[in-house]
Amino acid sequence: LLRVVVRSPEEVPTSATDSGGNAYRLDATALQEAGLTSEVLSARVETALAPGDEIRVVHAAGRASSVVVHHFEGLDPTSADVVSATDAAVSSISMAIDLLVTVAPTVIFGATASLNDTSVPLGPEWSPLDALYAACGGSGRVDSHAGWACVESAGTWTYDSVFPEHLLWATAVVGYPAL
Repeated sequence: LLRVVVRSPEEVPTSATDSGGNAYRLDATALQEAGLTSEVLSARVETALAPGDEIRVVHAAGRASSVVVHHFEGLDPTSADVVSATDAAVSSISMAIDLLVTVAPTVIFGATASLNDTSVPLGPEWSPLDALYAACGGSGRVDSHAGWACVESAGTWTYDSVFPEHLLWATAVVGYPAL
């Protein structure tokens, strides 16, 4: 899975390929009206990558961006359940994004782009992934946070977090069934 954060006032088409010839598809995009985008891309890797191989992500954004690679095995990216949400906050805010999981087991992956925030605490059932911070000029920063959970039953699952004051955010959530 690829987690891409872009700082751009418009939706930016993103594509990705790797040196093994695998093409990645854009599964979810969340665009915040102030110009913050969170994207999740996936591929069923047919040709394994080796040390020194590259993943190339192409987009036309003019400001800060970041890409983080997450390796999951045994997932079906062609049958993904997708939801995304965005919001602008002027005071403390809670995020709760519901995803209807139709096939179990499923790995739910959430990717959040935020401005100038070092921490996006997730609910207790979510495993956080490494955060990435990208400078975007001046004293500003675009932050990339993510979390995941494996759910063993179909139904509605909630990806939740609490944000501090004055935070702009965009979150894309995707459920990938097991093969």
